Amino acid sequence: MEIPYTPTREDHNTSVKAAEDQGLEVIKGSGIKLLLDLDTEQDLKDYEVTLALLQDYYGLVETNRWTSKGGNTHVTLDCEWLSREDRVMLQAVLGSDRKRAAINLILCREDGDEVSFLFKPPKVKTQAAPCEIITDEDVPF
Repeated sequence: MEIPYTPTREDHNTSVKAAEDQGLEVIKGSGIKLLLDLDTEQDLKDYEVTLALLQDYYGLVETNRWTSKGGNTHVTLDCEWLSREDRVMLQAVLGSDRKRAAINLILCREDGDEVSFLFKPPKVKTQAAPCEIITDEDVPF
């Protein structure tokens, strides 16, 4: 099922609910957290260059990076406190998905709710392979 994403608060909430129903973790932006959705390898390279320029000015610190369900790179960064509009614009400057940024700017003007979300796939639990137990009698020294 594809998660809908259109510039209305109702559809935005539907996207969040659909992600939760699929078992995805919903990462919510805040005044001190930026969320980036980097679509291409070039976006990732541009992000790293731009981050080096801006990190000291905005107190940017990358806190998490993962591959999204769709294969994009998602990044969270801590920052000094910023307004929603400033965060959305800074996320776009850092290379985040432009459509997402445009939709978030529209939502900023509509209401006071948080506009930035990322969806994180659940960690896959792996079972360790059984191992052989070695006793003192097995060690030749």
